[in-house]
Amino acid sequence: MTALPYLASSTGFGLRRLVHNVRYLVFALGLPLGFYLLYNAMYGRDRVGGVAFSLVLMVAMATFGAVGTTLNSAGTQTALDREAGWVRQLRLTPLPPWAYVAGQLAVAMVASLAAVCLIAVAALAVNRIAPSPAVAEGVAAVWLGSASYAAIGLALAYLLDASTVGYGALIAYLASGFLGGLWVPLSLLPPWFTTVAHLLPSFHIADMAWRLVAGRPVPLGDVGVLALYAAAFGALAAHLYRRRG
Repeated sequence: MTALPYLASSTGFGLRRLVHNVRYLVFALGLPLGFYLLYNAMYGRDRVGGVAFSLVLMVAMATFGAVGTTLNSAGTQTALDREAGWVRQLRLTPLPPWAYVAGQLAVAMVASLAAVCLIAVAALAVNRIAPSPAVAEGVAAVWLGSASYAAIGLALAYLLDASTVGYGALIAYLASGFLGGLWVPLSLLPPWFTTVAHLLPSFHIADMAWRLVAGRPVPLGDVGVLALYAAAFGALAAHLYRRRG
């Protein structure tokens, strides 16, 4: 059994399952879009650090959406597969652990792309933001950075069971949004929020994109933190897959 056919079929099956999950569509896609439209209506004409608030908000809500979709797809859905015995069946095949992990991550990344593009299209349509290389780079940074949360979600699926993984993913989702500076600018919060935010991948995803849309270089620290999260939790998920199934 080769890995590539499995990756293709698993990704397609996972995406079809997500599309038919109405609660997922409303919560993971609708919530960030609703926040974007609400905050944009209130502060859309403001500027933050010389950058249009609509662009800052686009990055924040695209990041929030990407976090939610990856955690739900890689976390909740994988935990349900484990409960149904599907993962245990896969362990009886020659499929290597890395191939299963890669397949689940691929589904999460395609779902993340849908969430990021939804917010970007809303920003371009509502605020009539002209497409530019800087905007495209910012959107791409959010999408690529969300791989860290896909790995976190997959690890949660093995650390928790199907009855509790949803709570774990929800806590990670909301904490990443609030403590990561996606809901309220860190400059308006007590200093300790900034310290906590720098420990979270959500902040580093948004920070990369904020800098790109403003035409500034991306710190290597942002890239390093996200790569570390993705590698560490991806390795943990592969290890737990071999141990627990």
